[in-house]
Amino acid sequence: MTTGDQDERPGKVELYRLYRERIVHEDDVINHRMMWMLASSTIMFALWGILFAATSQATGVVRIPYLTLVGLVILLVISVCGLFSSWGSRKSIRAAEAEICDVREEYLQIANDNRPGGILADIVGRNRTHDQGHFVPRVMPGLFIFIWAALAAVSGALLLSSLEPGIFDLIEAQALRLMAEMRPR
Repeated sequence: MTTGDQDERPGKVELYRLYRERIVHEDDVINHRMMWMLASSTIMFALWGILFAATSQATGVVRIPYLTLVGLVILLVISVCGLFSSWGSRKSIRAAEAEICDVREEYLQIANDNRPGGILADIVGRNRTHDQGHFVPRVMPGLFIFIWAALAAVSGALLLSSLEPGIFDLIEAQALRLMAEMRPR
């Protein structure tokens, strides 16, 4: 190895900074994903609640079957969108956390010590401190998944209970009629 090659390699402090920047970036990614999940879920929760109240009033006071049916379908769609949004957030947050662990391990293998020269802090917080700091991003998406699944179940149950008893027979008869019309003669 020549002297020029040694000059291009980062020193321990520079190496620490490079890896620390990668970890800070992943922490920022987690923060942004949490903010988007909270913002989108807040909007969808509000829409679901408003529509649920409107649909409940429509079914209790004046029975308008198609309006109520459309409202219940939209409730179910909002619930499913919220479920998948929270599930996607959970997966992407877990991916960012895994990247932080990978970066830390890579750094420790390269640097042989996570405090070069004994003057720098750990590349990430202590295990307990780091885990406590990531408690909410680990738990909240799962909680939202549970809530959205419950709302989807409620929406689906309301939708099924609002259908007229013979509606499936009517749909099946229309489907059979359309299939018969499509057959070559």
